[in-house]
Amino acid sequence: MLPIYFITPEQCGETTYRQQLESFTAADPDHAQTLQFALHYSYQQYYLEQPCELTLYAIFHLQHHRGGIHSYCTIIQDNPGLALEIRQLDASLSQLQQLGDRYNCPLLNLQQAIPLEPVSIAKPWGQEIWYTGIERRGQSKLGLQPSGLSNTPLPWLVDLLPQTLSANLNRQLILLKILDPLADDVFGDLYFEMHQRKQEVYVVTHIDPEAWPEGVGQIRFGFCQDKIAKYPDLEAFKSAYIQAAAEYEKTRASIDKLLDLKKQRLNIDKDQPVEVALMKQWLLEIPTQLSKTEQRQRTGLNSFSATKSLRVGDVLKIPCFTPHSLLHGVRTIEFQTPVYERKILSFGQKVLTQDHWDTAEAMQLVNCDVQDPEDNLCLLKTEQVSIDVVVNYPQFKVHRYKLQAGAQRQLEPSEDYSLFISITGTVELNRQLLSAEQACLLPANMSEKILNNCGADEAIILLAMPVTDPGNRSMLS
Repeated sequence: MLPIYFITPEQCGETTYRQQLESFTAADPDHAQTLQFALHYSYQQYYLEQPCELTLYAIFHLQHHRGGIHSYCTIIQDNPGLALEIRQLDASLSQLQQLGDRYNCPLLNLQQAIPLEPVSIAKPWGQEIWYTGIERRGQSKLGLQPSGLSNTPLPWLVDLLPQTLSANLNRQLILLKILDPLADDVFGDLYFEMHQRKQEVYVVTHIDPEAWPEGVGQIRFGFCQDKIAKYPDLEAFKSAYIQAAAEYEKTRASIDKLLDLKKQRLNIDKDQPVEVALMKQWLLEIPTQLSKTEQRQRTGLNSFSATKSLRVGDVLKIPCFTPHSLLHGVRTIEFQTPVYERKILSFGQKVLTQDHWDTAEAMQLVNCDVQDPEDNLCLLKTEQVSIDVVVNYPQFKVHRYKLQAGAQRQLEPSEDYSLFISITGTVELNRQLLSAEQACLLPANMSEKILNNCGADEAIILLAMPVTDPGNRSMLS
C-alpha cells in the first residue's frame, strides 16, 4: 500500500520529499528500482483576493534512470475518494499517469523542462497571455493535458518544492507573458504609462498586416523632442501636457459614464471589457459634439509623445520612468519583474482597473530625454549558433539563441531556475518537442539541457534567468 505522509502546517513538504529522495538514492538499485509516496497537506492560496485554504495530495514517483534518479510528481486537490485511489496505486508510473489524467492534473518530470500552460487575461485593448502569472486576476497552469486543460496552478508546485525548483524564488518568478493587442487603431492601443521599479523588455513576434500593411508597427516611447522645443523650458512642457491630459480625462469621463449606462442596461459589469464592435456601435450613439471633442483632444495629447518603429524580431528594453504605450496590432513577448506598479498618464478608453489617471504625479518623475538603448552583447557567433544578451537588468537577464537547421547547443548549467520560450521554428529540449510560443520552467535542479533545432528553418528561443545575490535570495529591489 502506497504510504501517505501527513504534513502539518509547522512542517515543510520539501523536507519530507528530500528525505525520501536521499534515502532512495542511497538504496541499492537492484533492490529498489522505484518508489512512490504521497504528501497530504493544507495549502494557503495567498494569491486570491480572499486567500483560502484547500487540501492537496502531492504524489511522487522516483525511479533510477541512466545512473541518476528521475522524480515525477502530480498534485491533486483532495476529494472524498482520492485517498483510497492513492493507496491502491501499484507503484507503476503508468497508473500514476492515469490517476493524474482522470483529474486533468499533469504528471511532471521534475528533472526536465516543465511545460507552462498560459492563461488569457482580457484587456480593453486586447489580451495578455500569462505563462508565469500568479495573482488574483489569474494563475498560469502546469503541463499539457490530453484534455487541453490543466487543473494544476503553477504556485501549487513551486510553493511545494521552492528550493528544488526555483532556488527559493518561488514567489518572485520573472513574469513571462504575451501582449496581444487588437488591430483597431484606437481600441488596440495600450495605456500610456510609466514604471518606477518594474523592469520590462519586449520582443516583437508579429505585426498585424491589417493594422500595419508595410510590416512596421509602432510604440509610443517617451516624449517628442520637437514638441518639447516649442516650450520655454521642460517645466512648461510638462505643465502643458498635464493640462491637456486633464481636459481629455474629463471628456473621457463624460463618455465613459454614458457607456457604463449602456452596460448597466445589459447587466454587464461596468469594469468588464466588451467587444469592440459593440463598443463602436455605442459610440455612434454618443452626442456628436462630445465625440468630436474626444477625437480632437486625443490627437492633441498624442502629439506630445514620440513613437518608435518596431519590426518582427526587434527587442525593446523599457527603462524605468520612460512613458510607453505599445500600439495596436503589435504582438510581443514580454519579460518583466513581478511587481505590480504603474502610473497611467493617459488612455484612449476607460481604465478598468482604477478610477483615475496618475498624470500629474507621473510627470514629476518621467524621463523626458530617452536615449537609444545599447546594442546587444554577443556571447557566441558561429555558422550554426549565435547567442546574444538582449537584456541584462539588475533583477534578470535574457539570452537569445539562434540555431540553424540541425544545430545543437548545450545550455549553461545554473543554480537558479530559468524560463524558456520558443519564438520561431521547432526545437527539442532534451528530446521534448517545443514549437513557437511554447514555454517551460527549467528547474534549478535540472542538470542536462540539450537544445536541438529539429526543423528545416532557423529556430529562435529566449532564455530568462534571475540575477540574484546568493546571500539574499531576492531579485526585487
